[in-house]
Amino acid sequence: MVDFYYYGDVPADTDKLEQYKKLLLEDRPRVIAVDTETISLDDRTPIGIGIAVHRDHSFYFPLDEAGRNYFIPWFLLQDPAVLKIFHNATFDLDVLDIIAHNHNEPFDTSNIIDTSIIARMMLEPDVSLPNIAWKVNKETTSAGEILHHFHVSSFEKVPEKEVALHCCQDTQVTYALYDTWKDTYDKEYLATEMQIVDQIFRIGKIGIKIDHEVRGKLEKIFRAETDYYYGICEGFGFNPGSSQQVGYILAKRGNFLPFNRRKYGKPISINTSEASLEFCPDPLATLVLKYRHTKKVLGTYLEPLKYHERAYTQFHMDAVTGRISSKGINLQNIPVADKERMVNVRNMFVPDSGIFTDFDYSQIELRVLANISHDREMLRVYDDGLDIHQDTAEYMGIDRKTCKSINFGMVYGATAQTLMETAKIPDIRKCQSLIDGWFRRYPGVRDWIYEQQRFGMYKGYIVTLFGRKIRMPVEEGDEEAMKRKAVNYTIQGSAAEIIKRAMIKCKHLPTVLQVHDELLFDGKVELVGLGLDRIAAFSTPISIKELDRWE
Repeated sequence: MVDFYYYGDVPADTDKLEQYKKLLLEDRPRVIAVDTETISLDDRTPIGIGIAVHRDHSFYFPLDEAGRNYFIPWFLLQDPAVLKIFHNATFDLDVLDIIAHNHNEPFDTSNIIDTSIIARMMLEPDVSLPNIAWKVNKETTSAGEILHHFHVSSFEKVPEKEVALHCCQDTQVTYALYDTWKDTYDKEYLATEMQIVDQIFRIGKIGIKIDHEVRGKLEKIFRAETDYYYGICEGFGFNPGSSQQVGYILAKRGNFLPFNRRKYGKPISINTSEASLEFCPDPLATLVLKYRHTKKVLGTYLEPLKYHERAYTQFHMDAVTGRISSKGINLQNIPVADKERMVNVRNMFVPDSGIFTDFDYSQIELRVLANISHDREMLRVYDDGLDIHQDTAEYMGIDRKTCKSINFGMVYGATAQTLMETAKIPDIRKCQSLIDGWFRRYPGVRDWIYEQQRFGMYKGYIVTLFGRKIRMPVEEGDEEAMKRKAVNYTIQGSAAEIIKRAMIKCKHLPTVLQVHDELLFDGKVELVGLGLDRIAAFSTPISIKELDRWE
């Protein structure tokens, strides 16, 4: 293993150790760009770290078998006065944490910037480094292309020199992007975003305790149900885990299912997606859906956590709306309680302190819609403290459950087609009639939606409550999808801004989980008086509960 690599715009015969001494030790840069290399995106075992001190000067430090390299300039990574630039910081911070642990060295996260977030704020259509490097007269190659070139599946099999070049190019592009954009973006908005990046990095490292007695009981329940549904399907002569066999048996039984779009070189296949099967009247379709659900919960959440004391997730800020997402063990996507079957997967998570404090915004996205549209009737319902689902249901003469699907569907710019899928109503004319009736109830929302769609289509972006511009995917060419996103991006992006500002107000509290409009604290904490219900220019009521396990 080479101690380190240097890439820069100096003669090839320049002594790299002299460059190390001059650029890192003597000049002691105040701005650096950092990138980490791992075995793969799924296997985050670090194999090296790159540091650029200038858009034309960078170093790569490969790691030995113990994950160490003592040439890494930790004095720069530890100094809060040094600005550390990342491109997709949440990924690199997780990896850098592993490297720091291997060296028994701390590192600073109080002074960081993420150029991928800046790129989104600048309305760039593609924020990946290989596709944005040309803006700063540089180039770099994607990891996928490198793996394909060497016919390997992981970076540990790529020649070290090639990994070093790739990493150094990435850091130089990252540095150059910041250097080019540093005087053009909204610094106050980005500062808020970077506080959240630091916060979710730390929350992800805390994890949440698992009650294995409850987890084991849930595993038995879901395994028994999975086996039961599989056995019935097997009795009918097909495997419910095979989309091909599911499509064949349902078609053979006289069901008409849509076909998937034909892809080059692949045969036409029957669409057996959840949306397709939900409208299939055959009881076998329902059986397949139940099998898929129990199989997913079993394989995604219950079995993978069997030998772990705590559940960890990696939070990210890569959603186009700015919403926080969760990867790895996606704790944001764990099913809520199933009251009919009397199971609650969330119950296997318990507090270290003996009590959780659960904070939740009440219908935050609908409240954003009411206030951003200035709809008088919707505002009246909220001002009077009424149940908007029941109030609207009574006006439209439908049940509350269906009305709830419509209310939330409008947040996503629902059309008759999308309402069919979300409300499970197999009649597109009825869905259109329900939307028309909903618009009669809330004409202010109707007018705002139409105006927002026109604005998004004309401008190519929308603007959130706190002033963030979000780019419309004009290159996709799907006008209806763009109209829906013009509505949803505005509402979801604004709601995300509110919860992120709430997180900053709670940064001194023991947060262990963020689930969109919900925060979970390990311990009994005081939230009253923090102004969490007045972050926006309108009231956003909150619900606070104390729990002995997550619900």
